[in-house]
Amino acid sequence: MWNKLPISNDSKARGTQWWLVFLTCQSSLVRLAIGLASYFCWISCSGTLCAQDSSEQGSVAQQTEAEPLQTESLAKPAVQAVATQILHRSLLESVWGKPTVCDVRQSIRMFGKTRSSFGKFVRAGQGSGRLRLSMQIPAGQQMNSLMQVSDGELLSTTVLVGQQSMRTQVDLGKVRERLPLTAGSLQDPVVAMYLAIGGQAELLRNICQQYIWTQVTEGQLGQQKVWWLTGQLNDKPAPYHASALIDQRAFETQSSLKPNRATLAIGHTDSPMPFWLYQAEQWNAKAAEDGTEFHVLTQWDTPVVLTADRLVADMFRLDTSDNQPFQEETKLYMPPIPKEMAMPISSNPQLR
Repeated sequence: MWNKLPISNDSKARGTQWWLVFLTCQSSLVRLAIGLASYFCWISCSGTLCAQDSSEQGSVAQQTEAEPLQTESLAKPAVQAVATQILHRSLLESVWGKPTVCDVRQSIRMFGKTRSSFGKFVRAGQGSGRLRLSMQIPAGQQMNSLMQVSDGELLSTTVLVGQQSMRTQVDLGKVRERLPLTAGSLQDPVVAMYLAIGGQAELLRNICQQYIWTQVTEGQLGQQKVWWLTGQLNDKPAPYHASALIDQRAFETQSSLKPNRATLAIGHTDSPMPFWLYQAEQWNAKAAEDGTEFHVLTQWDTPVVLTADRLVADMFRLDTSDNQPFQEETKLYMPPIPKEMAMPISSNPQLR
């Protein structure tokens, strides 16, 4: 479908590099947003669209330099254990937490250009799998979009670039059939990883498994008290990891454009929304020979908790009236047989 877009010879190399980034990012939110940005970069390089530079959003490092954070560093031997505990609590919150709605912003910078997107994220939470993520991505005079909707049984993702569209689908019911859901599942981070499909939860699933954490500090993000986590890409899965095909692929494909550094801002226990993922910044710290840079910053505003009367059925309804063909991705998310899946929960240092 996408090979029908006009591409000049001069833009093919960059288009290929964008696709490498697209294929190696395992979070659907980041993976599809990067894919969208790649199409826009492709088209703008060929002259079909008028490329526009937007001012790059300040990174965590830049914000810290401008407004030094009052932080308290943890002892080095405890960093990995504490970071893992914070991330697991954040992951569990994203899957089993309260129904919420928030605004989302994302910027992707590559080849000296920044593509910014904005949208809204709604989740029913409580392990239901119901969510709605809508993102708008302007490129030149054209508004493009990413729509991800789950009614709890099927997750449908539609990418629209101009008049071209692509849809994928995941059968959440089949995934849950493989999971040994018990009362203990509410505290099992590995079970949460398998349930974390789509939206904010899938990004956390990706981050939990792929990074070694080198620093944990307490500080501020605007008015919110947060934990700042800093880490670097690992070459093997974390001790607590999922083993679906989508998780395995994260370690099979290597690219100079794949993010190898990350900084996260997660709600502190003293904040209004403990363990809420407010911000994820990922970039590649290695300078490529051709001067390529890659940086993605995703931000979730402080969420509003939704009461039962605001969770209307239409909010998570799938629209299949157009009978558009879709690419089936359920097999990518299927867990192995239960006896090989779950891992015992370890004891972690107590968070303050």
